[in-house]
Amino acid sequence: MHIPLGATKVPVNWTEDSSELYIEGYYVGGSQLRLDTERGKLSRAAIIFPIAYLYRQYFELRLKRLVSLSCDFLDEPLPLNLTNYHDLRIIWEVLKPLIPKFDMDFGEEEIILVEEAVGYIQDLDKSSTAFRYARDKKDAPSLEPLKVFDLAHLGIMMYDIHWALESLAFTLYRKLEEKRKSGSI
Repeated sequence: MHIPLGATKVPVNWTEDSSELYIEGYYVGGSQLRLDTERGKLSRAAIIFPIAYLYRQYFELRLKRLVSLSCDFLDEPLPLNLTNYHDLRIIWEVLKPLIPKFDMDFGEEEIILVEEAVGYIQDLDKSSTAFRYARDKKDAPSLEPLKVFDLAHLGIMMYDIHWALESLAFTLYRKLEEKRKSGSI
């Protein structure tokens, strides 16, 4: 079936596993909104919430995907059902010991970078809902009062995280492909 595509039409679910499209889409969406905001095209006060949400969602999904890919490559079972977890620290602590088993180039600098970002974002948004809802389930403010939120800092941090984690994902996909070609999978 041929679907005519125009400027506003986008095919969805055209691949067996669209996980990577979701993951990258959250990063690209957050980055584009941030750039438009920095250029003065959007209101910073209102748009900070979707930007932070999109970046956080990217980060969580990328970490979860890396755990899943790592376990596939290492022929290890998933240590926990990641669907039930949104705490970046928990997901990172599952992934961190797996990394040296498949990527010796992901060094101390990258580990520190990820840990600092995990801490920063998790401290801002403990339940993965703070940038989606103004008030939590107990009707308390979702975010602690912030005097200033540094959008440029968030953008730089996420750019660095994106670079590091996408490099790790590339390494895993390459190694999984080599394993498939060798008949080990």
